[in-house]
Amino acid sequence: MALLNYTFDSPEDPGLNRSIDFYNGYLAYKNGMRELHNRINRAKKNLQMTQSFTENNFNDREGTPEGSPEYQQMTKALQDTLNKIADPEKTPAEVEKSMLVLAKKTEDYWKSAQNTKDPNEAKRVQGANLLKNNLPQIMNVYRQLRRDVSMVSNEAGENYMNLSLSQVKEKAFELEQKHEDDLEDMENWKSAPDFRDAKKVSDAQFKLIKSIHKLTKTFAEKFNPNKDIDSFMTLKPKMSMTDMAKYYLCKKKMDEIYRPGITPAEANTIVERFSSTEFKKEYEALAKNPNFIRCVKENPKTGFSKWEDIQARTAATVREIENEKKAEGYQRTSHFMVEKYAKKTGFAYLKGLKQVLAPHLNNLYTDVANLMAQEILTDPKYRYIAESITMNPAERQLLQMSVMETLKKGKFFDNATPQEATIRLNNLQENKAVMESMVKNFTQKREAMQKQVIRIQPKQQKKAIAGPKMA
Repeated sequence: MALLNYTFDSPEDPGLNRSIDFYNGYLAYKNGMRELHNRINRAKKNLQMTQSFTENNFNDREGTPEGSPEYQQMTKALQDTLNKIADPEKTPAEVEKSMLVLAKKTEDYWKSAQNTKDPNEAKRVQGANLLKNNLPQIMNVYRQLRRDVSMVSNEAGENYMNLSLSQVKEKAFELEQKHEDDLEDMENWKSAPDFRDAKKVSDAQFKLIKSIHKLTKTFAEKFNPNKDIDSFMTLKPKMSMTDMAKYYLCKKKMDEIYRPGITPAEANTIVERFSSTEFKKEYEALAKNPNFIRCVKENPKTGFSKWEDIQARTAATVREIENEKKAEGYQRTSHFMVEKYAKKTGFAYLKGLKQVLAPHLNNLYTDVANLMAQEILTDPKYRYIAESITMNPAERQLLQMSVMETLKKGKFFDNATPQEATIRLNNLQENKAVMESMVKNFTQKREAMQKQVIRIQPKQQKKAIAGPKMA
């Protein structure tokens, strides 16, 4: 049965589709936490086999610890992590902190005892080394499990990805009850996620971050998929614009492979299609984009999320124009544009008299200018112009004026018969050089306008500081 689509479907008020995804994300999260606990518990059992008493170092009784101080600290951290993972009331922040402490203490013990000659200690070192190598994978899977419930937030705006598993469970059951009438007609809507798939996805994620490491060591080493995008604006001091563009696109690329519900096949496809050369071209182009530069400079703490918003609104603008183009249909053709003015004169279209279009040249240029402006705004090559107009809608009029000037300067329809005008309009729509000149004209006007604003602003600021003159 096809899933229903709800008109009102937001993270705070999820519709049926989002609720189903959240419920199955909860199942994946719950099952995954059990598997992670089992994996870490196996490391504990291996260490217990090297001890005189298995519970020593893994309980709160005083006077029982075994081994070196570093070993004792590692085992204490290991038990703390197991306790945190097993407790559904613990927050992700608490669980992740315990994992980070465990990683640090395991590294400390391994370094302190790796050259031991004692056979029993050597077994402990071997177990610690295995745990040390597996912890990055365990932490990464944990972060992915949390993202599987990131499509829903509570009324306070808190994402369930950052809340305890018990709160996630409560919300999952609440949504199941809310949509019970729709769900009872669906078969097998509850999926049983396979933990092995989570590990395969994690393997692909590590491959991608390894490729990104070659482009930016800083991002790769400090990356956490569950940090908000603006936190990546300050990964290092004195970030260049290239750094900004690079980190923004790196985060976007990693979000793609960390999206909720991604399959191993989809994750592997992302890895296979990643090209360092093409990615470098992409972030170098973004670093030169005047709109991106303006956005991050004007918003030093929230520039990336602001840019996300601009991109979403730009996409909506382009879709709206595309819909306009489809709705206009035949009215956009060169034949229709020219013919409607030829008919107004009372002459037959095929007479071919030059004076037929003369009284309507300005209107014809206006129609063509609107047509060409639409073509520019929906051309991926000129995405930055669509961004500019999204950031400042008044600039759409500036674009149309720039296109009009270019058309009139070229005198494309002056002294043309209707038939000639139709042919010229067809050619004009395919003329890349003319399109470039229109764009250049717009860019120059926009830059001149911005410089004028910059010159005026300091004067206005001085007046504001000085205040009104006393009478």
